[in-house]
Amino acid sequence: MALLKEEDRQYLQKEFEALTRPVELIVFTQEFECQYCTETRA
Repeated sequence: MALLKEEDRQYLQKEFEALTRPVELIVFTQEFECQYCTETRA
C-alpha cells in the first residue's frame, strides 16, 4: 500500500532530483508501533 498518490510521488521525485546538496532523512518511531511504522521503515 502506497502512502502517496502517484501524482504526489512524481512531484516529490522531481523536487528531490533538483537538490544539489546531501540530505539526511531522520525517522522517529516509538516502542508501541502504529499501523504505518513497519511500512515507513521499509
